[in-house]
Amino acid sequence: MRHTIAIEVADLQLVIPDMFTPVDSGTDDPLRLSTYSAQTGQGVAILEARPIDASDAMPFGDGRRVVDGAHAELTDAQGLVEVGLGATNAGHDAIWKIVKAIEPDQTLGHHLTYNLTMDVRFDDTILELTVAAEEAGMTGVREKYVRDHAKRHHRIDKDGSGWAADPYDPTITRGALRDLSDDIAWDARFPDHPLSMIRRTVLTIMNHD
Repeated sequence: MRHTIAIEVADLQLVIPDMFTPVDSGTDDPLRLSTYSAQTGQGVAILEARPIDASDAMPFGDGRRVVDGAHAELTDAQGLVEVGLGATNAGHDAIWKIVKAIEPDQTLGHHLTYNLTMDVRFDDTILELTVAAEEAGMTGVREKYVRDHAKRHHRIDKDGSGWAADPYDPTITRGALRDLSDDIAWDARFPDHPLSMIRRTVLTIMNHD
């Protein structure tokens, strides 16, 4: 059974997970922007896709430049989760980054948000996809489970050393650093988590376009 849907953006076709449904983009030119939303038991997400100028795209094939650029733009409440690049199954160049942030919450104190930016090159057109996903419902479930698991298996000490680090630069110690619960290995156990939703979107696009 397929769990994907095909969408059209600027006369180009993308395949995304079927958890997304279309919403009004609020623009008079639907060919320039397509907007979709998704909601699971642990997260909500908004996906937007649009064509962009080549000058606005991330540098295809140069992950290091994307990492350096992301690091330069991070605030004290953000952290870089991953940068990836490659070619889709149809041979289109793609590059992406995932950034997470800690957002204040009057009820819970804080919750996590994850933001994907992904560029895909189709001959003369580049499509940019963004997904903004955040925790919903009971927050921190994935983090608590993985933290307890890491303690039991002595991957972190009683002071929490070893829990979080920037994946590309160990000298970066501020911000919402990537932690062990952000590892892709936990996506299958927590498929409704916002980070899992984002990675499922990337995987779908890479496998189908």
